[in-house]
Formats: sequence, C-alpha cells, structure tokens
Amino acid sequence: MTLEDINYIAQTIGVAAILGTFVAVLIQMRQTNRLLRNQAKRAQIDGIKAISEAVYQTPGLAEIMMRGIAGGLDGLKPAERVQIMAYLMTAERTWEAMFVQHQDGMIDEELWRAHSRQAQAALNDNPAIHEFWASRREFFMPTYREYRDAQIEGKGGPDTLGYGTKAAPTTTPVRAAEENAPTTVSLPNGTKQ
Repeated sequence: MTLEDINYIAQTIGVAAILGTFVAVLIQMRQTNRLLRNQAKRAQIDGIKAISEAVYQTPGLAEIMMRGIAGGLDGLKPAERVQIMAYLMTAERTWEAMFVQHQDGMIDEELWRAHSRQAQAALNDNPAIHEFWASRREFFMPTYREYRDAQIEGKGGPDTLGYGTKAAPTTTPVRAAEENAPTTVSLPNGTKQ
C-alpha cells in the first residue's frame, strides 16, 4: 500500500465522518423542532387551562362574569370592573401569544382551530368581552386585532359557551362508555339534554 492509497482511504473516512456528522445534526434538529412544537402545544393547553382555572379559583369572579354577560361592564362596581378587566387582559394576552405561536408554525392547525373556536364561543355571548375589546384593542398586535375583530364581527362562527341566554352547542350525543346509552347533560339554562 502506497502513501497515495493511504491518503485516499483517509479522505474517504473523513468524508464519511463528515456525512455521518451531518446526518446526526439533521436528526437532532428534527428532534429539537418536534420538542419545541410539543412545548408550544403544551403551553397553549396550559394557557387555556389557566384562563378557565382563574374563574373558579378567584373568589367572586364567576359571579362578576355572569353579571358582565347579563349587563355589560357598566353594571359592575368599580372594583369588580377592575377585576374583570384584569382577567380579560390576561386572557387576551394568552390568546395573543397562542395566535403568534400559530402564525409562527409552532402550533398545528387542528389544535389552533379547536382553541380558536373556544375563544369565539366566549365572545359570542359576552357583552363584557365586547366592551373590554373596544376599550383595549389598541394594546394588541395589529394582526391579532384583525383576527379578533373578525371574530367579534361574527365571522368566526356561531358557537357559544352557553354562559348567557343561549344553549351550549351539541353536534353529537354524549354516550356512556359502559352502556353505550345517551347521557343526560345539564345545560347552563337549567334544561337537560
């Protein structure tokens, strides 16, 4: 074996090592990307959870929200108005952050649409949110304002959470797992379905 043969073998091994390193880096980048997407999904789910938890963990907030739904912000005492405005600002900031993550491709379309429908449903039967948005919309990013304005104008869908006078939407009957029989669901307006 000559020095030239050894040189070719060394170069071949070097190229193979470089290619192997390149493949390893690509695999690591895919795993990192998948991990970041999963973290963004988890953050979105945690954000939605925190919005809901605030209602039942904050004394009096549910009652204030119901009065806001019934009569808007004007019917609230000043301290109640501050409380609901702070809650709604936190909720909107959470939605705005999720909107940005979706725009950046960190949250897939299916999850975004599901959570976006929840935001739309909250808007549809809540005059307090409409009043909040009218007075605070300029505090948010222009692209998010356009998105939220379209929802408020009713372009986002007919859903409702059923906290006001409208019944919660149902598209399929709820089935009991063991019996495969319809389950009775109590709606916020007192009717059973």
